[in-house]
Amino acid sequence: MTGLKARPEERLHTSTERTSRRRVEVLIAVALACVYFAVMGGRLYSMDGLFMYRQAWAIAFDHSIRFETPVWIWKPDPVWNSKYGIGLSLLYLPGILLFRRWFGESTPVSLTRPEPLDQFYWSELYLDRLYTVGGAWVHAVVVAVTAYLVARLVAELGGSRCAGLWAMLFYGLGSSAFVYAKGDFAQPLEGLCWVAAFLAAARFRRTGARRDVWLASLAVWYAVLTRPVEGSLLVPAVLALVALDRRPGERPSIRFRAALPVVGLYGVAFAITLLVNWARFGSPFVTGYEPQEGWRMPDRTRVLGVLISPARGIIWEFPALVLAPLGFRALWRTPSRWVALAMVALAGVQLVNVATWLMWWGGWNWGLRLFGPAIPLLAVLAGLGASELGPRTRRWLPAILLFAGITWAAPGVVTDLLGGYGLLADGPQGSWRLDAFPPYGAWQFLERWSPRAEIDWGSVDILWVRLTRTHGDVVLVVPALLLGISAVLAVRAWQFARQEG
Repeated sequence: MTGLKARPEERLHTSTERTSRRRVEVLIAVALACVYFAVMGGRLYSMDGLFMYRQAWAIAFDHSIRFETPVWIWKPDPVWNSKYGIGLSLLYLPGILLFRRWFGESTPVSLTRPEPLDQFYWSELYLDRLYTVGGAWVHAVVVAVTAYLVARLVAELGGSRCAGLWAMLFYGLGSSAFVYAKGDFAQPLEGLCWVAAFLAAARFRRTGARRDVWLASLAVWYAVLTRPVEGSLLVPAVLALVALDRRPGERPSIRFRAALPVVGLYGVAFAITLLVNWARFGSPFVTGYEPQEGWRMPDRTRVLGVLISPARGIIWEFPALVLAPLGFRALWRTPSRWVALAMVALAGVQLVNVATWLMWWGGWNWGLRLFGPAIPLLAVLAGLGASELGPRTRRWLPAILLFAGITWAAPGVVTDLLGGYGLLADGPQGSWRLDAFPPYGAWQFLERWSPRAEIDWGSVDILWVRLTRTHGDVVLVVPALLLGISAVLAVRAWQFARQEG
C-alpha cells in the first residue's frame, strides 16, 4: 500500500503470517460446515426450493428445462416450469447424477393429479431421499464457503485476524445464515456470489491483476444465473470498483479494459436467462411471475417491517449489524473507503428492493429472507467494527451480539418451520405479532424430541433425529461426532492463532 519494497526476511514473515491466517480461517470454515451437517434438515422446506430442485431433476432425468413430469403443490393444477434462476439448480446436478442410481426412484412424482393433493405435496418436501443425499448438503457447503470468503475480504481490506474471525462467526452462527444452511432457498448462494465478487474486485484494486477482474466477472455471471435481479444489482457496484480509478490528487479515470469482462459476462448471463425463459415459457421475455407480482411504493408498514418487526426485522436476525457503522468508519479512513461505500450502497439498494417487493416478508420463512445476499457484506463491516471497540467493550459486546444471533437462529435450526410458525408469521400482519419473534414464539410448536411418523411437524427438525425412528438412537453418533470434530477444529484454530500472536 505504501509503495515501499520489503526486505526478503520481511516478505518471508508476511507470507508466513498470511499462510497461518488462512489456515485458521479454513479450520473455522470447516468447523462451521461440521456444525451445519450436524443439524442439517435433509429435506425441502418450500415451494420455491421444490421448484429449483426439480429443475435440476428435470435436467438430469429428462434432459429438459421444462418439467416433463409435473410438480404438484396445494393448487389443483400441475406446475410445468420453474420461474427461478438456474444457479442453485446447477449446483444440485452433481449430487443428483452421482446418487440417482441408488435413490432415483425415491422422488415422489405423478403424471396425473394425486389424491389427496396436500399429502402428496408434503411427501415431495419430506420424503425425497435423492434430495437428502444429493442436494441438501449444498446449502451447508455454500454457507461455510461464504463464511471463509467473508474472512478473506476482511483481510483484503486490512482488517485484523480477530476481525476476520468475528466476521465469520457473526455470519455463520449469529445470523439467519445459520438457519438457511439447512434450507432450500437461493439467497445464501447469491450472498456467496456477492462476497466473492467484492473480494476479487478489492484485490484487483490493490494488485491490478487481470485474473481478479475475471474472478469478479465470473461471480457476477453466476449471481445473475442464481437470481437475475439481485445479480443485476451487483453489476454497478463491481464496475465502480474495477473500472473507476480514483487516486489522491488526480481526476477519476475509467479503465475500460477492466470493465469489459464484467459487462461481457453479465451479457452472457443475461442471454442465458433469456434462453431459459424461452425454453420454459416460449418467449424470452416471459419470466413466469404473475402480472400482479412486482414492486410497490414503500409505506410505513414495509419500511418498519423490514427493520424492526418481530418476525422480519433485520436487527433481530443479525444483531451484529449494530457494529457495521464502526467498520464503515474504520474503512473510510483507508484507501478501501470506496469498497466500503460500494458495500453499504449495495446493501441499501437491496433493502429498498426487498421493502418494495410485493411479498416483502418472503412467505413462510425465517426472518427477512430476501435480504440474505447482503448479510455477508454487512458481516464484513461488523467484524471490522468489533476491532474498533474500546478494549473493555471489545471483551463482551461482540460475544453478546453473537449469542443474541445464535439465540434467534436456534428455533430455526431445531423446530419445523412448516409445523406452525411459518403460517403464524406469514404476511405483513403476521410479521408484527409479538410471538412471531422466533425465540419467543417458535418454540411453542416443538412438542416432542423424536418423530412418531415420517412426517411429524411437532418433533425436532434435524435429519439425524428423524432417522432415530427407523434406525434407533445409534444414528445420533453422527451429529455427536460432527460436533466433536467441529470443537477440535475450533480449538486447533485458537491454538494456531495464539501461537502467531
